Amino acid sequence: MLTKKQRDLARAMYESVLDEEQIRRKHGISRRQMKRWAQEEEFQRELHRLCENSMRETKFILIRYGPIAAWKLVELLNGDKPDITRRAALDLIDRCVQSNELSELAGTQIDSPSSTPLTEEQALRILETLSRGVPT
Repeated sequence: MLTKKQRDLARAMYESVLDEEQIRRKHGISRRQMKRWAQEEEFQRELHRLCENSMRETKFILIRYGPIAAWKLVELLNGDKPDITRRAALDLIDRCVQSNELSELAGTQIDSPSSTPLTEEQALRILETLSRGVPT
């Protein structure tokens, strides 16, 4: 079981903008102790848990606000800056979807959103699908 000091150190390593040496000094831990803790499986699990929690929170945000952002991008596709919109659409698709589910729903087959350029029609169809939400 991790001590409070170990948990605090793990949280500092996860959250801090400081490097490991600065964190070590700030928490009053020797290099040897820091190295030993960093190699412990339980300490590594704690760092992994912090990262997993962050990823879960990020996914909830993307699930909640992805359709709103997609709808805005659909509106922008008809605007006067389609190249900027297309890049933003590809970024959204790449980050939110990460699978072929969406392309299948939109009737468009694409291998990878970031490696295959989309036509405006394909992007519009995918964004319209995103704006309605992707069924799970």
